[in-house]
Amino acid sequence: MTRTRAAIAVGAVLIILLGLRFTLFNQPPPIPPQERIQQMFREGKAAFEAKDVDALMAMLADDFEWDGMDKQRLRLQLVQFFRNINTPRARYKEPLQIEVFGAKAIARTEVSISWDEIGPNAQRYGPLEVEFRKEQGRRWGLFPYEEWKVVRINGLTWETILGL
Repeated sequence: MTRTRAAIAVGAVLIILLGLRFTLFNQPPPIPPQERIQQMFREGKAAFEAKDVDALMAMLADDFEWDGMDKQRLRLQLVQFFRNINTPRARYKEPLQIEVFGAKAIARTEVSISWDEIGPNAQRYGPLEVEFRKEQGRRWGLFPYEEWKVVRINGLTWETILGL
């Protein structure tokens, strides 16, 4: 009976070690910063148009700041904004102007957002500068990874978007 338990324990340990080996050593190569930031703009556009506040918040650093708002305040504003509009649309001018400085990056573009019917009261546009930072983290407390997060937005203000 003890031999059976020992064999099961050794088998379980081997399976765990093999799983760790494939997880740790078969990581995909990191995406170049410019490519990842372009990808984040596409993901942000899709999340905005889907009114997906959680997806938008996942892109932001904990110390995010925009137009005097922190991450939590922006979440509340977006929930209220999306509740009061239909069919949000976002466009940005490509190619993005992206500058990378080690673990920091800045992306600049012109952005246009609209909702409901297209008309002067339901569209806003202007320059946008987005600051990113590469952050270190661990998945499940074990596996290191890096990801880019939005730290600050400059240019188009929340009051401009609301038409205030």
